[in-house]
Amino acid sequence: HDVLVTLEENAIEGGVGEAILRVLAKTQHLSTTQVLTYGLPDRFVEHGTQAQMLASCSLDARSLLSDIQRKVSNHSCNLAPIAVDSHLA
Repeated sequence: HDVLVTLEENAIEGGVGEAILRVLAKTQHLSTTQVLTYGLPDRFVEHGTQAQMLASCSLDARSLLSDIQRKVSNHSCNLAPIAVDSHLA
């Protein structure tokens, strides 16, 4: 695959995205695959609702979609248009 996106509601450090990066590096596929890893930052996240906390980390649906589209826009892959449900935004 040209692009691989991992998303976890957990810390990026030591998470599944990091494990996937290790496997791709070990199998020498990292140079041919763009990997985008998303997860919680290694810092204190202010209290709030789940939606507020995810938005503060740019992990809400709109932020993720925007960032992924921006990062793969110069890639040869095509993203199908995605509608973000209002309850996810």
